[in-house]
Amino acid sequence: MRKQKNNKLSPERVFAHYKITTPPQHALHMDWILLSETISALLTGLLERNVEASSEREEYYYWGIHLHKTPLTRDEIEIIFRLSEADELDREQNDYGEYPIIELCQSLCEKLMGKLLLFAPSVTLADDAGVWFISSDSDKGDKQSITKALPNGRTLVAETWDEPDYPGIRISLRIPGAQDELICFAEHSSTKSAGKELCIAVYAQNHDDPVYYESYSDPQAPSPNN
Repeated sequence: MRKQKNNKLSPERVFAHYKITTPPQHALHMDWILLSETISALLTGLLERNVEASSEREEYYYWGIHLHKTPLTRDEIEIIFRLSEADELDREQNDYGEYPIIELCQSLCEKLMGKLLLFAPSVTLADDAGVWFISSDSDKGDKQSITKALPNGRTLVAETWDEPDYPGIRISLRIPGAQDELICFAEHSSTKSAGKELCIAVYAQNHDDPVYYESYSDPQAPSPNN
């Protein structure tokens, strides 16, 4: 779970931090526990407060997210609508004019998860164990990633992302039986002044936020030898 400190993270970087780095494919199955944890962490990062989400199967192949312990305010659901690029149908299914919001519908959850997956899911199907996220053939290869196996059995994963304001590359460490750990990333930040747009971030083990984030061209950046 990402903790907010001095440097406020943009929504784009929150999505990038929780990006699912499974190699590109046509389908991905997530069990209910992992899906709940992923959406809880994502909403916590986007809303900058603790959010506990519970993913549940409804009827047949349908599913949704319940937020009974930490419901959303009117302002917060508007933030989710904007960041997920919700359409009018999503709004009608999630906002009845009564607050707080205690559920998120399937279509809105699909849009949120689409920000994390390496493919754009065209359909999702719930089963007893979890949810299938399935892409169409046209989605294959939209995003790029490469892997490098290490002698100790772990794997480095490099992935591109194409957020309009923060396009870049991130490198994660994949450990068998554990969640991928973000090591570093380089991004082009549109918020920086001319000549200083390229920024670099470095993480350390057991730290949720970068221990180093500076412009590559910033003369005030501390020397690596200091």
